[in-house]
Amino acid sequence: MSNANENTKTKNRPTHVLKALRKAGSKEAYFEQLGIGFSREEGKGFYLKLTGQQVISGGLYLFPIEEKPAQAGAGQ
Repeated sequence: MSNANENTKTKNRPTHVLKALRKAGSKEAYFEQLGIGFSREEGKGFYLKLTGQQVISGGLYLFPIEEKPAQAGAGQ
């Protein structure tokens, strides 16, 4: 099965998620996901793929994608 965010030409999965800060509270912040990032093969830099047609004002944040732990019994 193919991952929807998978780069089909290189079979490279995204390594980062691109987000913009939309609401900053005293205890928590709300980030809107704007796209994904792929580490370049050369190890220098990223390829960013934006989704939608957002108007971006202010900075962007690039967070590493955290691996989800495998569920017990998966793939059996």
